[in-house]
Amino acid sequence: MKEKTMDLDLLELLTQEVTKEDPEEEKLKQYMKKAGIKYSKDPIARIHAVLQEIHFMEKEEKENG
Repeated sequence: MKEKTMDLDLLELLTQEVTKEDPEEEKLKQYMKKAGIKYSKDPIARIHAVLQEIHFMEKEEKENG
């Protein structure tokens, strides 16, 4: 359970950074690497990847009860 909390905290930080008008690229690279998400210079691709990860975690949580 601790790992899920850490993953959610990391995804929250990543979401906050990726949605900034001028995100810090180094933070994004670091957060995305920790989350296991492939980094992209394209802001739309980054937002999409983060939202997919959140969706995957929510789906997995529902399936596991």
